[in-house]
Amino acid sequence: MNRAEIKEKAKKIIDGKLWVIWKPILLTALISAFLVFLLNKVFVVAYSYEVLSINGTSFAIDLSNTIITFIMTPISVGYVFYILKLVRGKEPSINDIFSKMKYFFPIWAVTFIASVLIGVGFMVLIFPGVIISMMLAMVEYIMADGETNVLKVLKKSKDMMNGYKWDLFVFGLSFLGWIFLGIITFGMAFIYITPYMNVSYALYYEELKKKHNKD
Repeated sequence: MNRAEIKEKAKKIIDGKLWVIWKPILLTALISAFLVFLLNKVFVVAYSYEVLSINGTSFAIDLSNTIITFIMTPISVGYVFYILKLVRGKEPSINDIFSKMKYFFPIWAVTFIASVLIGVGFMVLIFPGVIISMMLAMVEYIMADGETNVLKVLKKSKDMMNGYKWDLFVFGLSFLGWIFLGIITFGMAFIYITPYMNVSYALYYEELKKKHNKD
């Protein structure tokens, strides 16, 4: 995978379109903040339930955060769909971020299973956790592209990432300098960095998809 070429193409795509990319991000943040206020201040459901105890270690579920995650996950996939339309040369609409709400349950199921698998991987050792994270890195893009079968989404991500897990890991590391720049500028540089990274990862998926379809 030509990582430098992907990143250069991303820079060209976001040129003059930072606001186009930031609009859905800000709207998503507002929705999330409203849900936090609604649940924690109005309905007061911000408390935890102990759901499991193993060898004295308790595992709890935060009801408020669970509800928010449950609602926001399809919106996150909708945002990925929005970015994919942009990189494909189409005109994205702010309504795109809500377009995957109708696939609410399969999207949540895939996200839950992926989170559990990654969590188990990190509980074993860091390395297995990283491998599983890379293996399932494309699930949101695959769902944004319209696949709603839970097992097919997971399998397709696994198949697409076969031989590219290390490549994607290095691709992620290549943004460390940019992230450091964002930190030392007290977040100001993220106005550019966030769209740059989002578009870069979408382009990586596009290239990976082309390679996978050829095989």
